[in-house]
Amino acid sequence: MPITKKLGHIGPIHLPLDWGTPEVKDLQLDLYERDGARYLTARLGDIDSEKPTLVRVQSACGLADFFGSRWCDCAWQYAEAKRRIFRHGSGLIIYCYDQHGKGVGLRDHFRIYAEGQKLNQELLTETFDYLGLPYDNRRYDHVMDILREIGIGKMTLMTNDPERLKTFRSGGFEVERESLVPPLDEFNQVELAIKKNRFGHMID
Repeated sequence: MPITKKLGHIGPIHLPLDWGTPEVKDLQLDLYERDGARYLTARLGDIDSEKPTLVRVQSACGLADFFGSRWCDCAWQYAEAKRRIFRHGSGLIIYCYDQHGKGVGLRDHFRIYAEGQKLNQELLTETFDYLGLPYDNRRYDHVMDILREIGIGKMTLMTNDPERLKTFRSGGFEVERESLVPPLDEFNQVELAIKKNRFGHMID
């Protein structure tokens, strides 16, 4: 029996949002549901299918998004992407609500921190191995479906991950890259070094 995709879309709604600039702008928000996974989109301005749209695909990170963790670069990247879209005057953020901990989910994301800190492990690789979790369990087929539904075929993707670029290009999108590297500091330097040296992220 063929598998039927469960699709849902709620919205749009319009809200005046402040994205770290002196200005408050009206943005369109939509909620997409795909096979039980949820994706929030925030769109500023008009989408021109003939021109690249400035896009950030943001994986949820409860520790950074809700509590402001400085250990990872998630909070900085999210805030900076929003600032750039405001300055640019148009763009799109797709917030992957269920992709905590590189797709392992919120519960296992917390387990990684709890077990890794208890055992003094390196959280991005050693604890994933210890718990038998994949380093990256994220998929972007639903994200690509949403982009097509919105009418985006060309984009400037804010990312440092070469695999993400390859994934969207292989999905038929014309993709340019815009670097999104945070300032190096005492809190994030370990994770950024591992992302660069182990996973090939484009971090200067």
